[in-house]
Amino acid sequence: MRLRTTPKRMIMEPSMFIENVEKALETTRDHAERFTLQNYLVELYRKTNRMEEAVALLRTIIKDQSEGDRSDSNTLAALYNNLGLLLKSTAIQEAISSFREADKLYRENEMENALRIAGVNYQLSQLFTHLKDEYYTKKYLKECLVYFNRVETGQVFEAKARAHDQLGQLYSEKLLLFDARNHYKKALDIYQQIYSGKEADIAMIIGSLLNNLGVTYRQMESFKQSEDYFKRTLEHYETLESKSQGFLPWIGSTLTNLSNLYAEHQSTEEAMYYGDKALKVYTHLSKKEPEHYEHYLATSLHNMGVLFMENDPDKAEDYFRKAITLRRGLADKEPHAFNADLAASLMNLVELYHSRWEFTLKKEFKSKALALLGMTDKIAKELPVNHPAVQNILNDLDYYNGRFRNEDVSGLHYLKISREMMPLRQEVNSTILPGEKIAYQEKILKILRGHVMKFPGHYRGMESFSDALSEQAWYYLRLGKTKKAAALLREMRQLKSDLSSEAKCNLAHYYLLSGNELRALEFYKQILPLKNEDKKSMKETLMKDFSTLRSDGILMTPPQAVEELLEHYT
Repeated sequence: MRLRTTPKRMIMEPSMFIENVEKALETTRDHAERFTLQNYLVELYRKTNRMEEAVALLRTIIKDQSEGDRSDSNTLAALYNNLGLLLKSTAIQEAISSFREADKLYRENEMENALRIAGVNYQLSQLFTHLKDEYYTKKYLKECLVYFNRVETGQVFEAKARAHDQLGQLYSEKLLLFDARNHYKKALDIYQQIYSGKEADIAMIIGSLLNNLGVTYRQMESFKQSEDYFKRTLEHYETLESKSQGFLPWIGSTLTNLSNLYAEHQSTEEAMYYGDKALKVYTHLSKKEPEHYEHYLATSLHNMGVLFMENDPDKAEDYFRKAITLRRGLADKEPHAFNADLAASLMNLVELYHSRWEFTLKKEFKSKALALLGMTDKIAKELPVNHPAVQNILNDLDYYNGRFRNEDVSGLHYLKISREMMPLRQEVNSTILPGEKIAYQEKILKILRGHVMKFPGHYRGMESFSDALSEQAWYYLRLGKTKKAAALLREMRQLKSDLSSEAKCNLAHYYLLSGNELRALEFYKQILPLKNEDKKSMKETLMKDFSTLRSDGILMTPPQAVEELLEHYT
């Protein structure tokens, strides 16, 4: 028994279609039929990639339709629009002319052609984007939104959102942040309305817009809004990752943004938390695809080093060294792409060693820093000097080379003792009674006296010692112990440093309380024209001091001559 089979349908090749249509065109005498066949043939040429023939025929159609009254404005506009679409990838300027002609013709029936006008203007904006002409890109995007907004139909929603998104990017590049924010928000609102939870492309656009809003608010220094949008971005990508894998790179990027945001606002704990999470993400990605993600891993390690510099220098050093190892490998393969990153990590580690050297004066930190400076110096010669980040590296290189090679041991020792004195000064300022202050101030004097003996030529040290002696003398004066104050002031005057306004004031107080009113008056006259350390009038300081002495029961009323001097001095 033979089986019956259904014969296969004959499939005509496109070339056969073209031949048939071309023959039909040769024989037809009907204008309407000729117009239809020509347009059909243009489409066939386009589909078979015979673009030159398609463009030539479309120009012929436009010329024919432009003569006489054969075509209305809408038909001619559609032809110019189609010509623009054919030319936009090969002849941009002619495409622009075609779209502009279409736009002009569509506007003859503006009410019914709102959607078409919007579409033509969007095409023009894309061509000017390609030409990097921001003025016309912005102009045509704004124009297309005007006409999209006149059409109440769902088919324009995505096009409107796309236009708002592009305007947001344009304004963002120009740092017109309020405009950028407004357009990003409008784009986000539209995309969220049309997103059903399944469209992968829209999901990515929503993530991008959430992130862009976080970045924009960060640039606007609106911390809370930036934090909110970055967290929404993170939640969005984590939701997508839970449904289908592949979103870890965007999760890592958002975690980094959050870490940097918190670091800028001195929220170190939160910055470390998100920085560590980003590091784990990039460690995982780098194991799978090192060629794509080692750079991001190195950046995460570098960022963690920066975060730990102040509180845990050992951990910071470990992070920097790991970042340097990765960046050196990347720079060996692509020096132009990664030399600047390598130099940045080297200089951060130099900065760390410099601060540890200043704090401890241990030579090992200086030696390590000098070795890194030598490495950075070689790399710096190959960097493009006109780049702002590179200029910062070069400036730091000069600064630290100078600091290490022309070391000021006395200055470094002064910085070291300054840190030792800081908690003692806090105790002096936090106590009320002069007797309590004297004990802490004596420890400060002991430290400064040791510094001055070790480095007798260090002027800043002598200046600080002079001020500290004066301050201790003031506390003794408040207790009525003028002999102890006199000994301190005598030591102060033997130092080879200029006396501050406050020190001269305490000398005047000493003379007054010791009964030498004329000498005191002479000093008060000298200091009244001066400013105190807060850049305020010394008259204000004197009035405050007399009030304190009165409260301590040491001097109830200044002598009449002093009161008259203060009263008449302006």
